[in-house]
Amino acid sequence: TAFMTHWVGVWHNGKPTRQISINTSLSQGSWNIFSRRMAQNSNGVTQTGYLNGNLFGSVSDPLLMTNYSPQPMRIGTGSTSGINPWALNGDISEVIVYNKALNEAERILVENYLSSKYHLAIGNDRFAFDAGGEFHHHVAGIGRVNASNIHTSSTSDIVNISNPTALGDDEFILLGHNDQQLVLNNSDAPSGMNRLDRVWRIDVTGTPGDVVVMANVNSFSLSSGQNFKLLVDHDGQ
Repeated sequence: TAFMTHWVGVWHNGKPTRQISINTSLSQGSWNIFSRRMAQNSNGVTQTGYLNGNLFGSVSDPLLMTNYSPQPMRIGTGSTSGINPWALNGDISEVIVYNKALNEAERILVENYLSSKYHLAIGNDRFAFDAGGEFHHHVAGIGRVNASNIHTSSTSDIVNISNPTALGDDEFILLGHNDQQLVLNNSDAPSGMNRLDRVWRIDVTGTPGDVVVMANVNSFSLSSGQNFKLLVDHDGQ
């Protein structure tokens, strides 16, 4: 039927006879990022759906989720038999599942990771330096939507940022790297130094204050008298 053409949706059975659903239309031949959040409290379950970072719907149900083992999780189809199997006519590149309901800041950061990785435009893009395909690897970050939706520590490969001193509402810090080798042989550095071929670039939304930057350097061996320094390229070249 026309209703069943080019849409994405999710069902969850709270009981064998009860379900909540949410769906939206898709354009044929396009790649999309679909996020679904299910949050439960004493009043029941609320399911919220996002397409490419934009809210497309929300629905609530007073029943709580249960471990209904006869109903397995399926990806790409609503049923494997019957008159309405609803099988996906398309491709799925990646599925990420968390064992908790992400808050809004965490959801935005995950969607930016996927947007940079797959070169897809989203409505809440917080990282501008993935254009051209250079710094789109392992994009991660910290951010705050409001006091209840905040994430303050994240790691991109070997670099971690955390503990912003003045992170306000709608402020974010994201970073990604250029996927060059983790070797200390690049001479494009101050005199007497070598640096990593791999470079990270940071994008800041707002004025989040100072942050703690840490790098896992356990895999590198230094000669006696040598040490590590953080190099910052102010002109971006």
